[in-house]
Amino acid sequence: MSEILPLSRLVYRGKKPFIFVSYPHKYNEKNNNIINDIVRLFYSNYYRIWNDAGCDDGRPYDVVLDEKLSDCACMIAFISSETNSSDDCKIELETARGLHKPIIIVKMEDDFQMGYILRKLLFGLSLFEFSKFNAPEALVSVLCTQTMLDECRDTERLEELRNS
Repeated sequence: MSEILPLSRLVYRGKKPFIFVSYPHKYNEKNNNIINDIVRLFYSNYYRIWNDAGCDDGRPYDVVLDEKLSDCACMIAFISSETNSSDDCKIELETARGLHKPIIIVKMEDDFQMGYILRKLLFGLSLFEFSKFNAPEALVSVLCTQTMLDECRDTERLEELRNS
């Protein structure tokens, strides 16, 4: 990518199916914003994505999160040791499970112990371990093969590029 766009510019704001991205901000900040880079890779692969960088329209945070969790087609949750202490991440996971949303889990750290609530929330979900991939691009390449993400592909934006 030639220009690094702020996440707020990449957030999908329409009515078509999109991926809700959940992650602990503390982990992202401590690790050179790796999750931001992964979100940008999804965008560059023509996926409609949403994360809380889209909570910028003046409405209460919890109202926007509830709406986006209800409207999303699926969730990708990036988990780490910080997830155990992140009420927001646990609420997002619990809400998505309650709404029967397809969820992909990406475990960002090998050596963290999941607390009981987190283990319960993640039971039975698809889990990918970030350390098994040699780069964020490799992870995104594999995640893009998951059929639950197909409807979130922005084929119109892809066609515009092909026709330009």
